[in-house]
Amino acid sequence: SSTMGRLRLMGAVLHNLEFESGGRAAVAALTLKLLQDTGATHEDSDGLINIPLTVSDIQAVAFFKEIAPDSFRISLRSKGNVDVNRVAGAFGGGGHKNAAGCTLNGPYPEVRRKLVAELTRAF
Repeated sequence: SSTMGRLRLMGAVLHNLEFESGGRAAVAALTLKLLQDTGATHEDSDGLINIPLTVSDIQAVAFFKEIAPDSFRISLRSKGNVDVNRVAGAFGGGGHKNAAGCTLNGPYPEVRRKLVAELTRAF
């Protein structure tokens, strides 16, 4: 079973999903404020990153989780030939071709811009 916080969080994250690279990449953000507003925990976000990958056009997902003010743990997932390990590696992270992650510090618009630029190159 799930929690009410997870349900609210899922709705909020999917409602605010953004698309890049002509719709081939989805970007989701989970801020500390969103956690507070939905009554969710970081654990409630487990698995949400995989939902956009169920759409045939979406080849990669970047999920930004704010773990402290201006500090983001970024999870990356992909399918096909999009190598998200190389994207994460550009920022000192790692994983494997279709699942990787890294941590970036700074204001969300800045870290989002940097990560999306690198993700776009992966296509």
